Amino acid sequence: MMVSLAPQLPKAHFRLGAACEKLGEHAVAAGHFAEALRIDPFSGPAEDALCRTMASARLRTDTSNTSAARLLQKCNAALAASKAAQAAKSAEAFVAAPTNASTARRSIEWVRVDTTANDEGQRSTPPARGGATLTALAGSLWLIGGADRTGAQDSAVWQYLAGPAGIEHSAGIWVRHEPQGDAFTSRNGHAASASSDAALVVFGGKNANDELLDDLFVLKLGGVAGSGTDAGGSLPSWSRTACGECGHRAEHSLCFSGGVGYMFGGADEAGLRSDLLIIEEIKAEGGPQYCCKKPECGGSVPSARGMHAAAVVELSATPTLIIHGGRGGDGSVNLQPHALMVAAPHPCRETWRALCIWLFLAWVLPY
Repeated sequence: MMVSLAPQLPKAHFRLGAACEKLGEHAVAAGHFAEALRIDPFSGPAEDALCRTMASARLRTDTSNTSAARLLQKCNAALAASKAAQAAKSAEAFVAAPTNASTARRSIEWVRVDTTANDEGQRSTPPARGGATLTALAGSLWLIGGADRTGAQDSAVWQYLAGPAGIEHSAGIWVRHEPQGDAFTSRNGHAASASSDAALVVFGGKNANDELLDDLFVLKLGGVAGSGTDAGGSLPSWSRTACGECGHRAEHSLCFSGGVGYMFGGADEAGLRSDLLIIEEIKAEGGPQYCCKKPECGGSVPSARGMHAAAVVELSATPTLIIHGGRGGDGSVNLQPHALMVAAPHPCRETWRALCIWLFLAWVLPY
């Protein structure tokens, strides 16, 4: 057998995996494809074949079969190592040619994510909506709020669990939750951000009567399946907390970094805003409370806007809040991006600076 004669030859493992796949032995084939990818992490055919056979073998993270669990671990390890090697190679290429923006763009690829039936054979997907939030937390995606074209809102929480080969390679499932705890007001136009490894903060938005909200809810995952926690399988729960003087608003942004939340812009009863608010957690009896502060900001302060995008990134070990685009007070949508340097934990005075659009795109696209 070729594998016995040349165990370090990726082609040998790939051909044996292909033969097993033709015989319908998908799990065995996945093992050989994983070995081929381990030896050659840049093999696109091996990666594609591994993802395909993992899906066909229906390998699951919650399997009680020890051998299947070991196989799944081997396959996931090979995929992770391959992605890391490819990312490192892409980073080296970008450093060697940082001005080649067209090459950076071609390295990005959209993949439409599909869903599959759950263990009961049911396929469930969230209703169509806009004005919702989708947050990555603890290995899952969490869809909250939003409204359809009739204005109908959804108060449920939807969790997306990726398939065994990862979100970009295999179909996952949607799970609908009705969290315990405080009653959550359905809404759209709110903001949400993961504040810790097992908690998600939601602030503001509009209710079904188009009224602005000023409440802050914390979704605690507990031990829900796929959350990465170990709390005995408890259900997620909502906790409504006070938040000082954040004010009513919608269409704003909220990003947490290092346990501190940075909220910018949006709209209240008077119109669009350009203020920055800092949300901090305060330990108190009966559960944490949240304090809302408004720091003094200098520099090139962004124009008032809503429906923009925001993210916190690490630049030279300093957290940096970046906002981009949105809707301006005059209805304009081509708004200049800005960055705010935020020193940890954070100073009393922040400094905004504008970013050139071409520089912003050249920096973002390679990632």
